[in-house]
Amino acid sequence: MVLVIETNNAEAIQALSEVAKALKVTFRVEPDATEITKEERKRRAAVVSKFKGGLKKYFTGYQPGKHEWYQQ
Repeated sequence: MVLVIETNNAEAIQALSEVAKALKVTFRVEPDATEITKEERKRRAAVVSKFKGGLKKYFTGYQPGKHEWYQQ
C-alpha cells in the first residue's frame, strides 16, 4: 500500500517521519515537484486504472435528489 500525503508543513512532515520510524515503516519524503516525468505519470495512471469502474457492478440506477437526505 502506498499512502501519499501532500503538505508543505515542515512540522507535519517531521511528525509523520517520526511516526513512520517508530512503526518501522519504509517511507520517503519527496520535494515539491511541479513537473512529473512521463514514466511517473504512466505509473500513476496504471495504478488508478486498476480501480476504475470497480464499483460499477453494484450500481442500481438509483439517483437521489438534491434534498433527499433532508426529506427523509
